[in-house]
Amino acid sequence: MRNLNPWWIDRSDIHVRLWEQQQYKWISEWLNKISLEPFSLNFILGPRQVGKTTGVKLLIAKLLKRKPPEAIIYINCGIFLDFTSLRKVIEKYLEFKIGKNRNIIRFLDEVTSLNEWWKVIKVLIDSDEVLNDAITVTGSSSLKIKGDIELFLGRTGKGEVIEVLLLSFKQYIEVHGVRKYKLRYDKVLRLFEKYLETKGFPSSVKYLKKFLHL
Repeated sequence: MRNLNPWWIDRSDIHVRLWEQQQYKWISEWLNKISLEPFSLNFILGPRQVGKTTGVKLLIAKLLKRKPPEAIIYINCGIFLDFTSLRKVIEKYLEFKIGKNRNIIRFLDEVTSLNEWWKVIKVLIDSDEVLNDAITVTGSSSLKIKGDIELFLGRTGKGEVIEVLLLSFKQYIEVHGVRKYKLRYDKVLRLFEKYLETKGFPSSVKYLKKFLHL
């Protein structure tokens, strides 16, 4: 867990370091929609490679300026074999934080990699373990289709359901520093050809090595 939460041992996160090194940076507006007030259960939905993880890591970096490191926990659900393993990790963390922090912010990334992931969160909510906390869950759009979110009707508190979409062409060219289209028509035209190739997935922009998606 220390590797997933390097701020616990006073180290920076690899996603944040890589993002800071880029010439072209993109901070998505959906980050501002995440509720961090107690109690909140947020769902961030969207296909892979649209920048959900990097966005969450940048939000954590911002939160660390005003919250103690141990009050923020990030869990990549893809490393667990089943929801039972995830539950045990969260229980261990709860033991660690008792008496230290009463306002925890949890990020559970890519929960759709685990079957019945929702059982872990549901038990926490029903037991009032997260009454003063905020939880943000990310997953593929299939999360919404499967109806998992409906299992939390009336239990999301101040949380939000946020859809993360592919970059629009306007956003795509703004990332590249083009604001006035008519003045840079030649560049806009070249970028449009690249945009059609990448289909709006920032991470698939291979012709520009210094571009990193968020």
